[in-house]
Amino acid sequence: MVPLIEALGHSIGAEISALRAQVQGAWQPESPEAGFLEWAARASGTIVDLPAAPFVPDTIPTQRWSEAPVLAASGFRMESEGLSLMRERWLEGIGRLMPRDAVPADRNSFFFRPVELLGIAIGARAVHAVETEPINWLRALINTNTALLPTNGTWGAMLTALAHREVGDERPVQATHAPATILDAAALLWLHLVDVGLAKSLSTASREELCRRVLLDATRDGVKATGIGEAGILWIALDRAVRAAVDGADLEANRSADLVIMMCRRFPLLVAELHNRHANRPPLELADEYDVQDLLRALLRVHFDDVRPEEWNPSYGGIASRSDLLIKSERLVIETKMTRKNLGQKEVVEELTVDKAQYRTHPDCGTLVCFVYDPQKRLSNPSALEADLSTADPDLTTHVVVSPRGL
Repeated sequence: MVPLIEALGHSIGAEISALRAQVQGAWQPESPEAGFLEWAARASGTIVDLPAAPFVPDTIPTQRWSEAPVLAASGFRMESEGLSLMRERWLEGIGRLMPRDAVPADRNSFFFRPVELLGIAIGARAVHAVETEPINWLRALINTNTALLPTNGTWGAMLTALAHREVGDERPVQATHAPATILDAAALLWLHLVDVGLAKSLSTASREELCRRVLLDATRDGVKATGIGEAGILWIALDRAVRAAVDGADLEANRSADLVIMMCRRFPLLVAELHNRHANRPPLELADEYDVQDLLRALLRVHFDDVRPEEWNPSYGGIASRSDLLIKSERLVIETKMTRKNLGQKEVVEELTVDKAQYRTHPDCGTLVCFVYDPQKRLSNPSALEADLSTADPDLTTHVVVSPRGL
């Protein structure tokens, strides 16, 4: 049995490598599908190791910001990059897009391209705290023309259902989508990692069934994807499914870590809301790392019963330190950092390297989430920091989350 499982892992590994090569070969950072892949990985708490060009808003000409593909590509990044970076350009662009006919007779618009529709919906939700017109416009557009949305296949149904969710219109969806292809199964499996309720509303297939289907189809028929978005979802689903099969891990084992990662990714949105208070009341400011820790602990206690602050760790190299937050029942530690004048990329890397070494000996730590809050974009290469220090091994799984992630 073990050799068979190992062979399965090697076979799926080859398919994942092929998908990775496909994504890298077709990568265009300003495309909606590239933005979708980055968002899908963040939303599912998946580390996608891809040395590809980053999305740089400053390189996009001003006149292109009214194009739906650019608005979608930037919409997917709005949460991770921080509102202030792209908000002004995005709002100007969406303001020029809204008066146009979004449902032309030839169906040549973002409304009929589900990835673009979802990206614009995510962008509209990200800016709604400062400007409500885009999300109200998009909600009315979707509600009025729901019958025209491409929802026949699982892929289109999933993306449009997510768009409904983003604009605050979570209407019931009949569970009629049985997975007919490996892409269907992969999309539904990914959705179980992101929104279990929505996944169950789209299909009656269980996580276990979807996991088996993805592995069986991949080993029997191989994987074929059209575009970066499909390849990315297949990549994520295969990675999760093969880890569950080879390591004997429960597919749900990382749900708590996924939830914490999502909180960290969206943390700047919470901070922005604290600045936008009723009746011009003074904004609530985060002055230092302890403020970040206090606010994150409050968020965690909404979801977890036992969140313990500052558990002592064993000393490392003669230095004793404390973990910021411990969720003992999940064997999950959250370490928080906030960049400042003397804590830039080099210093953060050095501190996190020491932290990881310490937590390997912590009896209650199986997963470490290192949240680096970087409100002033002091880190020179946040993507590299995340990729280099995030690791998965039997002793300690580490997720490094920088938010907002700057350029």
